[in-house]
Amino acid sequence: MNRFIWRGQRKDWELKSSFDRYFYYEGLLTSKIREEILEELFNNFKEKLEELKQEDPKKLNKIDFSNLEERDKNAIWVIGRMYFLPTPTIDWTEDPYISAYFAFFKKSKEKHFNRVVYAMDIITLKKLMLKIILKRHCERVGIKGSKRYVEIPDINREILDDDIINRLEKQKSVIIRALNGIDIEKSVIKLVEKKSEYLEQKRIILAKIFISNELRNKCLNYLKQEYKEKITHIKLFSDYHGAVESCKIDIDFENNN
Repeated sequence: MNRFIWRGQRKDWELKSSFDRYFYYEGLLTSKIREEILEELFNNFKEKLEELKQEDPKKLNKIDFSNLEERDKNAIWVIGRMYFLPTPTIDWTEDPYISAYFAFFKKSKEKHFNRVVYAMDIITLKKLMLKIILKRHCERVGIKGSKRYVEIPDINREILDDDIINRLEKQKSVIIRALNGIDIEKSVIKLVEKKSEYLEQKRIILAKIFISNELRNKCLNYLKQEYKEKITHIKLFSDYHGAVESCKIDIDFENNN
């Protein structure tokens, strides 16, 4: 894996998973309650998938719901994320140009604001967070395990269907989990403040790049026409969803959903 991974955001939202944007607010919920809500959501989604499997045995026939290992659970979260379920995973990519596409492809009613692209040194970040915060945080909230802050989860791709695997590959996806629910950007700032040598070495752990929304058309045109890999929605989503979104982009359809 490349040292830096990238994430594009349509707005300057907190750097959190979709689950934590919906359900977890630091200071209002404890980490233990967060884990309970997360478990409830997972079990509910698993029940729905079991119903789907019963309706059509050919669907999800690779998943044995009676004996799920941790890597199987991570794969189920990936399935949910692909279809917009709030999950504890955060989507990144190894390609900065793909992250720029995801930052810009949706049109907005607002005119004067910035799109955001993050670059994260995942190797240094994992070492820092695991060494400094992990043990103390886990002991405080009573959560067992060695990977409870940030990780690249082990995903059993054997139970994913071909469409999802195709998406992951085309988007050069890197799935990470920020497991305490706190904004990763805030966490990095706190870590660097404690480890001043990283400031002295001028090592970039997390970079936040602001790009004016006024450059949207120029950016999308470059990615579609001039960039060597020709990034479009059809390229990243080779299915009906990709065709629909590509059409909406071409006609400059405004969509804030």
